[in-house]
Amino acid sequence: MRAGRPLPVAIHLGLGPAVLLSSCCPTSLVPTGLDELAVAGALGGAPVELARCRTVDAEYVADAEYVLEGELLPDLAPENPRGTAATPEFLGYQGRAHPALPTVRITGITARDGAILQAVSGPGHEQSVLLGFGMEAAVLGRLREWDAPVKAVHCHTAGGGQLMVVLQWFHKRSAADDEVVRKASESVLEEFRMAKMVVSVDEDVDVESDEDLWWAMTTRMQADRDVVVLPDREGFPLDPTQSTGYSPALSADGRTAKVVFDCTVPYAQRARFHRPRFTRAGASRATRP
Repeated sequence: MRAGRPLPVAIHLGLGPAVLLSSCCPTSLVPTGLDELAVAGALGGAPVELARCRTVDAEYVADAEYVLEGELLPDLAPENPRGTAATPEFLGYQGRAHPALPTVRITGITARDGAILQAVSGPGHEQSVLLGFGMEAAVLGRLREWDAPVKAVHCHTAGGGQLMVVLQWFHKRSAADDEVVRKASESVLEEFRMAKMVVSVDEDVDVESDEDLWWAMTTRMQADRDVVVLPDREGFPLDPTQSTGYSPALSADGRTAKVVFDCTVPYAQRARFHRPRFTRAGASRATRP
């Protein structure tokens, strides 16, 4: 592009889960220069096989369902010549069309025998799950580097797999863990630009259950002591609230107030928050005559 010459490309439709997941890993997890296909091979347990394109000097993933071969051109064109709207974005709002994007000239289309057209397009649950996978791994890895007592990380699809982060913590070992959990939760918001909200819960809360999360927020949080707001931080402008038009407290568009909801039980209060446990009846029962 910068040289003013066409760039050979291969556009894939329909790929295995390992390739899709590796493509959604953030830079903090897969730095620039690290081969994402190598990451996909590690996830899938085998190298990703490549093959030569037929019409351009490029390679493609050999087991892709469809491959669009072509050239990325230096010429620019409006994303939507007929208006300002683009495709919907992953956060669930209408996207704005870019006024000038590079164009692709398709030179050939190949397909597997019996190919199945696979599409993952936002807004949608599928895309948010994919985006959340890499975010979860990156946050979990960072917290473990800090030696924080984290058990699991779940990036909720309500935040597009990026903006809402649920942290599950092991039961606290001492009163000092109250502050450890709070500070580590804040650190996630400071280090990960996309994260807007952190919900911290104990290990007896199912992070993938909305009912459990709301239960923890309802019965294990007091807003005057368990909500921490970090004002005017770097954020993500596709969230329409992250603008000066929505909040004059923000210094610029694309900035946001971030928040921690600490729904973990204080160490000193732990005896008051035991959930009742229910056991399943045994398989063998006495029968009535």
